[in-house]
Amino acid sequence: MRIALIAPPWPIFNRPSIQVAALAAYIRKRLPQVECRCFYPYLSLYEKIGAQLYGIISDSSWASEAIGAMLLTPGYEDQQAELAIRMIKDGDAKKRLNRDTILEVRDSLRAVLGELLGSLDWSSYDFVGITVSLNQLCSGLYLAKEIKRLSPSTKIVMGGASVSGTAGEAILNTFPFIDFVVSGEGEGALYSLIHSYLEAKPIDETFIRAEELKDMDSLPPPDFSDFFEELQRLPPEKRFIPVLPIEFSRGCFWGRCTFCNLNLQWKGYRSKSSNRMAREVLWLSRRYGVLDFAFMDNALPPKEMSEFFREIRERGVDLEFFGELRASISRELAQELGASGLKTVQVGIESLSPTLLRRLRKGRSVMDNMATMRHLLEAGISLKGNLILDFPGSSEKEVEETMEALRFARYFKPLRAVSFWLGLGSPVFSRPNEFKIRYMRPHRNYKTLFPEDSPRETMVYEYGGTLKRDRALWKRVRRKIGEWHRYWNEHARHIPPLTYRDGGDFVLIRQVLDKGTVLQHRLQGLSRKIFLEMLEPIEIKAIMERNPGVSSESLHSFLEDLHVKGLIFKEGVKVLALPVRNRKI
Repeated sequence: MRIALIAPPWPIFNRPSIQVAALAAYIRKRLPQVECRCFYPYLSLYEKIGAQLYGIISDSSWASEAIGAMLLTPGYEDQQAELAIRMIKDGDAKKRLNRDTILEVRDSLRAVLGELLGSLDWSSYDFVGITVSLNQLCSGLYLAKEIKRLSPSTKIVMGGASVSGTAGEAILNTFPFIDFVVSGEGEGALYSLIHSYLEAKPIDETFIRAEELKDMDSLPPPDFSDFFEELQRLPPEKRFIPVLPIEFSRGCFWGRCTFCNLNLQWKGYRSKSSNRMAREVLWLSRRYGVLDFAFMDNALPPKEMSEFFREIRERGVDLEFFGELRASISRELAQELGASGLKTVQVGIESLSPTLLRRLRKGRSVMDNMATMRHLLEAGISLKGNLILDFPGSSEKEVEETMEALRFARYFKPLRAVSFWLGLGSPVFSRPNEFKIRYMRPHRNYKTLFPEDSPRETMVYEYGGTLKRDRALWKRVRRKIGEWHRYWNEHARHIPPLTYRDGGDFVLIRQVLDKGTVLQHRLQGLSRKIFLEMLEPIEIKAIMERNPGVSSESLHSFLEDLHVKGLIFKEGVKVLALPVRNRKI
């Protein structure tokens, strides 16, 4: 028996597919008699069009899908090219791109996929599994259609985030060349399909809701060998040392955010043990000669994460990691993570309005977000985070709270403004009336991708209700975030704009204002002591208890002075000192 696993364009080109690598490892371990080959055609596409253009297109899901749709549904190139250009995020790149450029990229995509399609006898494969997560749906459907045309007896299995839940059922019902869709974890489902085929047992279900694996320590490490073989076939000047994707956990231990549909394909939260994760990473590093890893988790498991990074730190190896964290990590933990190789993190900040955070059900406060941003900056960990704007049913209060918080947040790495989008299966989608949504329908861009037969259920929806008013309300915030980015570009190239240096019995604080004016503040004696106590969020009454000789009136006056100057942030009964220890960035 032979099976093929394909990761179609357009993932990040310098990473192998964790989905394909995990499936291959599982099948090769459980069914060693089955020949399993993996294919990464996006590597050839990167080689053909170059890293810059590939990166510009893969940064936009709609642009990536529009170019794939040109192959899947030919004859609608004008509309699809217009969609691709409109959805490019890079403003300078958008000005340079035109219809002809997009058509050239389409031709390159056709050539790359055509090379894969023509290089194999597909009738010799019993199953072809195609993973379709972000950016991969239309290219994956095109491959499925062509493989089925070349070999009608080959069974086509699709899985991945883009075919989760009812959206997966709709894809299955819309495109007859697909035999099976797996919603959820693919290992057990693919194993069952192959095993049933080997045993000549009938397979009744074509839409498979996969059962979740309980013991993640039982999974073999992902097998990236096919990716590295393809990488070696590239011209020497195009080769690179990749970032390896890895999994510490699956699911989300919080799982209550109203805007999120990332866990549509699974419900439970499970993680590997810290020791097992450390052994896996060190083994992968030695086997493939790499030092850079990216955790694909929705959020790293808090307890196991600390133990894992401690073990990596004790090994003394120069590994670097990307990972996603929940907000509210301590200053001490941030320092430990930074010293252990965690260099870049995605944090679910989402909002700086306490009112909106409650509606988002983040389970975090603005103070948690501020402290996390502060501690990561001080620890030398690069933060990637978003602020959700235009959330359904927004209020003036939410906007005003955000504007006030931005006065203090500007001293930290800028966040990215993102407009709320409505995802299938999210709490907002499931309870539209609660969020003043009057109607929902599949996003109109799907009609451009699939002009002849669009799936009835999709992953992204458009909606009506308070949208026009919401966008008008958040315009001020969007402008302010733009100013925040310019402020950092102009005044924080080498050192953060708000820093401190400790002299033992005094502290010097350096503060850069909007127009580049630099202020110096000196805190001595007791003022220094209280300032240092505020480097973690602390209740004002706790400061009083630690400093019994200070009157309530003088303390509140001191704190108010620091607050007005933008040196501390206050929320409720807690305060936080904003300056970070002086260091180059």
